[in-house]
Amino acid sequence: QVRNYFGEEIAFQFVFKRELAKATKMLILPAVCCKVWMLIGRTDCARIVLLLALTGWYRWFTKRWSQVEAEFANRWGTDQHRQSRVKQIPNIRFCGKLEPSQENLNFQRPQVSYWKAMLGRAASVALTALFAALLVVLVVCEHLLYFRYTEMYDLRS
Repeated sequence: QVRNYFGEEIAFQFVFKRELAKATKMLILPAVCCKVWMLIGRTDCARIVLLLALTGWYRWFTKRWSQVEAEFANRWGTDQHRQSRVKQIPNIRFCGKLEPSQENLNFQRPQVSYWKAMLGRAASVALTALFAALLVVLVVCEHLLYFRYTEMYDLRS
């Protein structure tokens, strides 16, 4: 009904807010667990767990929203209008083997080979893990330097 009265743009805002409200409920359990950990004195562990939970939740929600957005665009017929959708810019340097498209089997487009896709995913996971480990090391070093500085100058009291 909102779509019929206000149009697709406003209706998409309501759909987005509904999906966000549903997805935010999933954060209650990690937030409560981390708060309990903070209350018993495990603040650093709780912060790291909450950071990882929020990162995973964000990744999941962005994937979920793109699916819901595509579903409603298809249902409302807005996926057929170029002005009303976001198009991904194709990589003009990509050369792949022509195979049926995953979205439409009647249409062929260049596809990456299975092994190259798996290699790319493995590299992505390895680099993400390396970056996360580097961040953890930097946070630990920052905490150690802070505690050493406060002990050296006795700034806690």
